[in-house]
Amino acid sequence: MSKWGHLGMVMCLLLSTQVCASIGTVSLLKGKATANRNHQTIALANGTALEEHDLITTHANSQMQLTFEDKTVITLGSESVLDIKEYLNDTQNPKAKFKFNQGTFKTITGQIGKKAPENFNLETKTATIGIRGTTVVGQIGSNGGNGIAPLPDLIGCSSGQIIVSNPSGSVILTQGFQTLILIGQPPAPPVPLSPALINSMYGSALQQQTLPPAPPPSPLAPTLVEQATQTNQQTATSNTIVTQVETHSNSFYPTFNPTLQASSHNVGIVSLSGYATSHYKQNGTTSISNTDTLSLILDTSNDSITDSTMNLDRFTHVDSLSLNKNSDSSTMTYKNIKEFSIKDFNEYQGWLQTENTYANDYVTWGYWSIKANDDTKLLATTNYWVAGVDSGTAHDHIATLIAGNNISYTYNGHVLGSVTNGANSYSIDPTNNNAVVFNFDFGGGSGSLANGSYIKFQTTQATPQVWQIGVSGGIEGGSFNLGNEATVQVNGVTDALSTSSIKGTFYGSNAEAVGGTFKATSGTSTASGVYKAAK
Repeated sequence: MSKWGHLGMVMCLLLSTQVCASIGTVSLLKGKATANRNHQTIALANGTALEEHDLITTHANSQMQLTFEDKTVITLGSESVLDIKEYLNDTQNPKAKFKFNQGTFKTITGQIGKKAPENFNLETKTATIGIRGTTVVGQIGSNGGNGIAPLPDLIGCSSGQIIVSNPSGSVILTQGFQTLILIGQPPAPPVPLSPALINSMYGSALQQQTLPPAPPPSPLAPTLVEQATQTNQQTATSNTIVTQVETHSNSFYPTFNPTLQASSHNVGIVSLSGYATSHYKQNGTTSISNTDTLSLILDTSNDSITDSTMNLDRFTHVDSLSLNKNSDSSTMTYKNIKEFSIKDFNEYQGWLQTENTYANDYVTWGYWSIKANDDTKLLATTNYWVAGVDSGTAHDHIATLIAGNNISYTYNGHVLGSVTNGANSYSIDPTNNNAVVFNFDFGGGSGSLANGSYIKFQTTQATPQVWQIGVSGGIEGGSFNLGNEATVQVNGVTDALSTSSIKGTFYGSNAEAVGGTFKATSGTSTASGVYKAAK
């Protein structure tokens, strides 16, 4: 063969290699993004071809959308990193593996995920995600360092069904639910999917995602729940725990934990009183309240609720929601004050359940929501509540302390809640920088929260905000309602225009615990939630 023939073959091979190297394109870019390819940094633009093993990075205040050959679509938010570890759109053995190292993402699976879901893999630093024709959203926590603990990953399912797994366990997510995963720990039980997680990476260039109706499962293939059960049976010796979750046709309802069933602990009447936060509209404006009160009387002998209310304090009027519930063992379960679940009340569709973290024998807390959607009541969104036992005797105990000689009580605890800036909402990290310290002084006819008391927490953002709300002021009897009596700091900076409101009640016959709600603003952000602490 002549040298021109050899040259022609080489050119054909090069052209063939270049064509095969393209696995997709940048279909939409707002801002700036780069790809690390063969140890070189390449600026990306709309229409740029993608290659296997590209490491994609979006810059600050940038978003991008990638469309692959099989119609898989991946959206990346600001300061996100995607590693295209493997991609082959082959008719016989297609496969794809993507790893999200940082930031926020959304993935809509294409033909590979439909034809060979076992060969379509998503990874984060804490878990792998198995899919079945679905849409996955996520927020990758920072890796920590320099004395800062790593943050958890948040993974959600906005359509279809996924299994989130790591060596410590697995959890099934159906449409409308999310999980939190910390390094070295199993995925947390599912909770309702936060709209902020879905929309956290979207700006004006990328349309916000809404939740479509959940399609029925295919009768031709095993569900991921079945697959997870099989995996659990095959790997029982490795201590892998698979959590099967209860599904609902209406994504308004969460996955109930404990699972709805008859009460397993019949202890008669359980009386709880406390507070709640709620989202509502007034004059067309969405607001957050932390001044609602809660009274809950559970009859564990027949799974009913009597003489129970949620009083919604809207500043200009007070609405009362009945929480009464007829006997129904299929929609209520009770194990103890830290573990119970309720679905629906006599007058409202709704739910209320506990969050079994930071055990406290006198105070419990959790999430709730009720469909009462008019301009004076609730929005159907997840809210927080806290309640405890023996508030009456605790009130008498505190009154005795105030009337006596000087004495001090110190309470230590934690918070549950979120921070919103109007566009996005971030959960409060349950384990890092999460603390309540209340120093009470009693005696001489008065009581007060001394300086040095505070509520502290950080958000689950990739770059978290660390809030510290100073708490001080006078108290009367067994409850208190404090407003703007101390400073609010975010990342160590005091906002002179910040506001705060703290409500609380003592619980236990000797005031062994305290619980309540908080709300604070700094700039355009509002933090709200509940707290509980023990002495």
